Amino acid sequence: MATAEQIHDNYARRVDAIRGRRELSDHARRVALARAHRDTQNALTELHDQALADVAHERTRLERKIFGNTGTTDPAAAISRRDAADRAAGLTDPRAAAQLLARAERSRDEHLAQAVAAHAAENGWGDILTSYTATRPAAAQALDELSSLPNPDDLQLNFMRLVAHQAPTPPELGTLSAWQIAQLADTDEYGDLA
Repeated sequence: MATAEQIHDNYARRVDAIRGRRELSDHARRVALARAHRDTQNALTELHDQALADVAHERTRLERKIFGNTGTTDPAAAISRRDAADRAAGLTDPRAAAQLLARAERSRDEHLAQAVAAHAAENGWGDILTSYTATRPAAAQALDELSSLPNPDDLQLNFMRLVAHQAPTPPELGTLSAWQIAQLADTDEYGDLA
């Protein structure tokens, strides 16, 4: 799959080529530019959606690695994991969470420890996560990787990504809305619907 930069470069070349075609009427040129814009925007949107899906998939993979939810088919393990998650969900205080994590580790209740750590991650209780990963090097490494991934809730980052995945509108189409550009792209050079 092409990168956003490659898609933008191809778009710029396509727009320049359309502008250089002297045999086209003004209307035909606008239609060709609208099609180039539509095609480019579709490619950029697909790239953006794929990038978001890739990050979401990687976050899920790492969270499973950290918190141990590997999708076991053992019914007893599933029940134990669900009970532990319910118990951890009731925690509202980081001190209580730290105490429950310590108890879980003393009794070697890995499901409860994982549930408390997952709940701590959801609530931003970093000390509990540090305590949890202190004896789990693989989880610590996965947590570092997870921390380096983009946050899907970061509005500024999402805005910057959205801007990077927008095709600039050629000046010849500058007064048209996105909907009007799409309509124009669906017409033939003579003004009929394609």
